[in-house]
Amino acid sequence: MIIIILNKSKKKSFRTTKRIINKVLPKVDIRLNIGDIPYRVFIKLVKDLKKSTVKGTSVKIFIHNKECYHNFNIIQIGTKHKYLNNFDIMKVDYERFNDY
Repeated sequence: MIIIILNKSKKKSFRTTKRIINKVLPKVDIRLNIGDIPYRVFIKLVKDLKKSTVKGTSVKIFIHNKECYHNFNIIQIGTKHKYLNNFDIMKVDYERFNDY
């Protein structure tokens, strides 16, 4: 699955989220990562990012999906932004993936 991650976190939360994301996806810019990863790795990435959420965290994960607005779904971790309301919020069933 093709994923674009925009990291708008601040201070210490930026450093922690950057470390988590850079383990999985190559960086394009200091705040942007793009790549193609398997679904199980994506589930692990989202779980790790949600565990490390603090006050300054703001991570946007865009997932390629042909049936949605501009062909992308979005998951917002941390601070939510209103300008992204047109994208569908993707609901992931984490209970099926307890093994990872």
